[in-house]
Amino acid sequence: MSLIISPYKNIEQYTRIVIEPHQMNSDIRNHLKFNLKKKVEKKCNKNGFVDEIYRITNYSDGTMIPENLSGNAIYDISYHCRLCIPIENSIIISQVKVINQELVVTINGPIMTFIPKDNVDSNIWNIVDNYTHKTKPSIKLAVGDYICVRIINKRINDGDTQIKTIGILLDLPSEKEIEKYFGSKIIIESEGEEINSNFI
Repeated sequence: MSLIISPYKNIEQYTRIVIEPHQMNSDIRNHLKFNLKKKVEKKCNKNGFVDEIYRITNYSDGTMIPENLSGNAIYDISYHCRLCIPIENSIIISQVKVINQELVVTINGPIMTFIPKDNVDSNIWNIVDNYTHKTKPSIKLAVGDYICVRIINKRINDGDTQIKTIGILLDLPSEKEIEKYFGSKIIIESEGEEINSNFI
């Protein structure tokens, strides 16, 4: 399947970070990165799931609000990260975790995909016969198998650790496709492409 893509990409995003008084020293950049990781890494924002933060690319001078007696400073920062974002109508590779007559549940990193039986391609799979592959009768879909899934809907909630999606079960991927497109190790570089997350 030539339309398979990786849901991961490297991208630049923006946010605001609070630095506490005891962190205000010559190691400010490391404190910013530590607080940034604590705030956004391994969590969803409105754009997707922040899988890993690589580096802070820029940060403003800290602003202290006079009415805030805690002494905290607020920094506007931009950072380069690996973002997981499933795109609707795209095809990704996912691994089967649950399978029954009514539903197939699969995962790819933070993406959890629910596939109701009505969304199984009946030209490829025989649901009545325990998800037997029609052109390869010796193959029955099982937990742990890799499959191709077309994403048709998604829900991303701020702060969640998973992205919930609804998908369509297509065919089995080749070993080469699994190696190339499954997981977060293979990243599509998007130089110059940015998402403004409006200071999440």
